[in-house]
Amino acid sequence: MFTIYRNTKKNEFEDLYLKVREKENRFYSDKILKNLPDIKTSHPLFYEWKIRKASLKKFEEYIKSKDTLLNIMELGCGNGWLTHRLAAIRNCYVIGVDINKFELEQAARVFNSFNNHKFFYTDIFADYFELGDFDIIILASSVQYFRNIDYLMERLFYFLKRNSEIHIIDSPIYNSSDILKAQGSTEKYYEKISFREMSKFYFHHSFKDLEIYDPIFLYNRQKQSFYSILFKNSDSPFPWIMIKK
Repeated sequence: MFTIYRNTKKNEFEDLYLKVREKENRFYSDKILKNLPDIKTSHPLFYEWKIRKASLKKFEEYIKSKDTLLNIMELGCGNGWLTHRLAAIRNCYVIGVDINKFELEQAARVFNSFNNHKFFYTDIFADYFELGDFDIIILASSVQYFRNIDYLMERLFYFLKRNSEIHIIDSPIYNSSDILKAQGSTEKYYEKISFREMSKFYFHHSFKDLEIYDPIFLYNRQKQSFYSILFKNSDSPFPWIMIKK
């Protein structure tokens, strides 16, 4: 496995995000990271990882059902645990992209046993990847850090092949009527942990924002589908949304 770093300067978001991650106890030892999403029941974030594990299981089964060669990008890969797990699936080549250099360096150190994944320290809006490079782009608990959905989708469509897919999982998507309340809750949360300024980097997207892209709900408590029935044991509160190019 290789790690490639583009000449990306640290920005205000990256520095602040890392401080918040530390405050929330979201930095993990190499030993813990290597086993994620499995984690001890005594860990304070056990329930969160239980949800992430359920989402992983669903997504793994979905990818395996395609039974074809796939180039996958995980956008906002953080410490790389999901990129690594997806790379364990046969016929998958996976890259993890983030502007969080600290955790990418840990990912490169911990997940060094595969040669079919790489980690990129770069801004997705930089001209690094080529037109039509990917079959699937997944955003797992990361879409909330992008201000403009339309700008993001336009960029991701550029990187996708024809008849390819964007998947949004483990990310809060709101009814339009709930946006103001959610924004207030976010501001209160970051103020409580003494990082009020982080709220300006956390964006609340609605189902209405995605309507133009004809989203397919593969799992949602409110929008039942074949996949939500198939994976009825999942207790994730977040929707699994697929957008096709």
